[in-house]
Amino acid sequence: MNFKISYKNFKMEFKRRRQPFVYMKSEIEEKTASNLFNILRDCKDENGLSIWSNGIKDKTGVSTRKAYIVTNTKSVVFNLLYDVIKTLLYKTYSALKYDVKNIESSILGIYLNYYENGNDYAPIHNHRKQGTHQMVISLGDSRTFVLGSKEFEVKNGDAMFFGYQNHGIKRMNKEKSDKGRISIAVFTKPIF
Repeated sequence: MNFKISYKNFKMEFKRRRQPFVYMKSEIEEKTASNLFNILRDCKDENGLSIWSNGIKDKTGVSTRKAYIVTNTKSVVFNLLYDVIKTLLYKTYSALKYDVKNIESSILGIYLNYYENGNDYAPIHNHRKQGTHQMVISLGDSRTFVLGSKEFEVKNGDAMFFGYQNHGIKRMNKEKSDKGRISIAVFTKPIF
């Protein structure tokens, strides 16, 4: 699969307490992002079963979305995503003027969320205890991404990089969206 990065619509700013924020619109070409979405949505494990678990539950025990944690660096999913992630992290770290010695070792984990329709969501949360930065790559249908007190309409191929601010994905009216969305959440701790 060919992967192309564009350098248009690049926005960067720092939030309170020097939390980084980089928003990259249309960072992955529409066709490439759609292909990646379809491959991940239909991905099977080595036993031929869907990779997607029944997912994340909210505080009341209701499922909010499906999930998959990339744990094996030899897996099909890891190999499919690695170059995309590495390229976007390099670009982000450069924009933030982070002198990161080793991008690969800054990646702590890769977590995929699958929102099957507009009813699926991610409640507002943060990863403050872990003290990590996060890059989220959006594939598939557009959704409202909440970061702190701001809202962004993230589209197919957009990417965001931020610290441990509160964030989440809003639920949509089910009639508005029967298309799915996958977010690739990459947890990082830049090593300077």
